[in-house]
Amino acid sequence: MVDTMARRPSCLQPGRLWRELIFMMLLILGCSAIDLCLIDYAQNPRVASVFSQGLLEKSGSRHVYNVVNPNLKRKKGELLCDNNVTAIHLVKLRHVLRRCMGETDICILVHDERCKAPSAKPGELARWTQRILAILAGIDNFLIAEGETDILTDVMLINSDYSTPEIEFPGPAEVESALVPKIILREYYSSKYDYPAISLGPRFEFKPVPIDKQLSGHRPIMFNFLGSVTSREPDRMRLRHVLENTNWTVPTQVKIFDDVVLAPHHDEVTFYRETLLNSSFTLSPVGTADDCFRFWEAIEAGSIPIYVRRNLTSGIIIHCPDAFEDVLRTNPPIVLLNGWEDLPKFIDSITEAEIDTRRRQLKVWNTKWWRATASAVDDVIDKALLDRLGGDQEQFNKLLAP
Repeated sequence: MVDTMARRPSCLQPGRLWRELIFMMLLILGCSAIDLCLIDYAQNPRVASVFSQGLLEKSGSRHVYNVVNPNLKRKKGELLCDNNVTAIHLVKLRHVLRRCMGETDICILVHDERCKAPSAKPGELARWTQRILAILAGIDNFLIAEGETDILTDVMLINSDYSTPEIEFPGPAEVESALVPKIILREYYSSKYDYPAISLGPRFEFKPVPIDKQLSGHRPIMFNFLGSVTSREPDRMRLRHVLENTNWTVPTQVKIFDDVVLAPHHDEVTFYRETLLNSSFTLSPVGTADDCFRFWEAIEAGSIPIYVRRNLTSGIIIHCPDAFEDVLRTNPPIVLLNGWEDLPKFIDSITEAEIDTRRRQLKVWNTKWWRATASAVDDVIDKALLDRLGGDQEQFNKLLAP
């Protein structure tokens, strides 16, 4: 955060009004806002859900987030952004060297579930780049000694898919300080990185639920799990064992898939939503990542997530240390079990009154979480834009002018 940055007044948010009205409402209320242009190079609307759904604006963001598809813009012959000063790149790993190494680039990294992105550790980008080259060349036993940074000659030979001719890489002696991607934010929190993370939130197609439905009690289903379980996911395999070997005395809705369903049918999407709305609890096991859309969609539907931390003794390599702990350390009023084998005992002991209390507490926590997230993301982006402008506060203030 920049101490000299001018503070804008807090603003009332326009509830469920369309995104097109949000910016005008901010101006009418006398609030300063930046109309941001997020270029979705990831080409996946789901990974930009937290921005495209307007969740941050509804949670008190000082700015408006406009997600644009670069391919569609180019086909129409339109500019990607009306104002390049407010342009931010939404990128996957394969875009980092091409979109995030320029002096004025600003990137938000998405879809890095396994935390494969390089950290800001000296020389880490060079090591990471060499590994990409090794993978492309089919070299399985590639290894670079820790801290080795004299590989810039090879880094500069990257093919055009991973580099851009406008970028001039520094010499080997400057690797440690200069070769750091301009990433300011990422999906999937991990203590591996020195920049913050933003939670996934509900998918863009999971429409907001009215408050009265969120808080509705005495639901016909005690808990649900509609999801995939594969042999590559030992934590989910444990859950499956419990689900299939317990004589449940409460109504449940369980449907297990042998593989991830990437493009569910409309009827399945509707069934999933209705199941969450009719369930007191939603089982939210870790999968490839520890954060998942299901967790936030359950909260949106008023279905309390039941969560178990990843088992660190399962022999699986942990790529994302402290994953999801940014959420868990706030003590959200979800159900946090020590293991899935504790699920039957919990279900047998919980009362409807306790469920109702926890559901209302979760609604309050969720509102506070996203308000804090919106404010933190605003601060990170404001600082990045100010840095892009060379610290020129006057030019930055012009972006805020109503």
